[in-house]
Amino acid sequence: MKKSIYTPFPSFQKYTPKRTKKYIIKNKMPISHPSTPATAPSDPPPISVAMIKYTPPSSPRRNPPTGPPEPPKQAAARASAAASPYRARHVSVDTVINATQALVGPSPLKGAAIHVIYDVEYADPVFHGDLVAPLQACAGGAGAPRVRTWVVTEANAAEVAAKVKAQIGLHGGVVVLHADMPAQTRAGDRFTGLRSFLDAGKFPRVMGHLPEYCENTLHKSTMHKLFAAAHVPHSESIIVDSIESVTAPETQAFVAQILNSSTPGAAIFLKLDGGFNSAGLTPASIARTPSDFAASATMLLREHNGASVVAQRFLGGREFTVAVVTTPAGPRAFAPVERQFAPGQLYSPPDGTPAESMLNEHAEPKLARACRVVALNAYVAVGGCAWGRVDLRCDGTGKVYVLEVNNTASFAPNSYFAMSVRADGVDRETCLEMVARAALGSGCVGEQ
Repeated sequence: MKKSIYTPFPSFQKYTPKRTKKYIIKNKMPISHPSTPATAPSDPPPISVAMIKYTPPSSPRRNPPTGPPEPPKQAAARASAAASPYRARHVSVDTVINATQALVGPSPLKGAAIHVIYDVEYADPVFHGDLVAPLQACAGGAGAPRVRTWVVTEANAAEVAAKVKAQIGLHGGVVVLHADMPAQTRAGDRFTGLRSFLDAGKFPRVMGHLPEYCENTLHKSTMHKLFAAAHVPHSESIIVDSIESVTAPETQAFVAQILNSSTPGAAIFLKLDGGFNSAGLTPASIARTPSDFAASATMLLREHNGASVVAQRFLGGREFTVAVVTTPAGPRAFAPVERQFAPGQLYSPPDGTPAESMLNEHAEPKLARACRVVALNAYVAVGGCAWGRVDLRCDGTGKVYVLEVNNTASFAPNSYFAMSVRADGVDRETCLEMVARAALGSGCVGEQ
């Protein structure tokens, strides 16, 4: 699923040091790193971008999709999440405005002591610079309090919260959540480590990726239900969660519906429900016959220890990715980045596409606007807050569909996210200013 960081640059891949994990879990201790800001490359001059109309989902985001009733435990968990003060809220606006128009008044980050919360997959301080450098600039540069980073697990959540709370109590500050929470930091689909940290700290000023947003984007199947509830265009899909379900009647009916359609080149795309960075994708992931589907689904289930597989209608058109940021006036979608496929390449492989380019919005204004609008509505549908990156793909007719929302999109200077915002004349520091003003005001809220 998510959490794509710019795959053609191996230096920005997520890092999971076994030694660090063992230290954290065994000793149940927080890790804190005073981070040194890095120098980012200069941004190109702004370009004029037409404003687009924000189209709220036609049904409330939290309305459950049609289907069997939600199990009592899941319903209780969802109700508890909805009651939390740390949850995403959106402002209803008619127009998504330019960043420079939204930034008025004093910055909530200027002079603040900033504490960034990571998970164990970001435990190496080398990978903190992408976000820490622009945050340090927002705080006031070298003369401001140094941004501190913390690694949170379920075991140390309360202890880290107490230490951060003590420092915030002494000096004042802002907590920035950038924790994707791998398996050892959550219980099932609940980001219990992050929730425990927030519950224990009761922090007055929080911005970033709140638990509900992370939980909603953990699995593709969850996102698909939310897209359907909000009427966001997405490819039809079904979950295959066991070897037995490969030949279940409902699965076979779905396969027949897709493969027997009149659409030229009809095919089914199979991928891991909880995978990201194109995990598990091979040429066999595209099935054009029922027997190919059965073989590919069975192989994925066996190779990944029974992890659920999402089967969906394959979209054979162009692919884009769009950065979305929560601003004080509501979420804003930025310029579409097009992934350029090699001859014969049908999907983004784990090592990335050969090249990327900005969609020419003057030459293809309708397509560009469709990309922005679908990305915006998909982000809202999953409870997007702070920022994210939305993957899109066209079908053979050019209609734009959402693939998925990547919540903790990389803030690296050469990432897809940075390319998207930079094409609209916005730098990373301005993005963080927009998020901070929304979070500490009335956009994506984490206040008590």
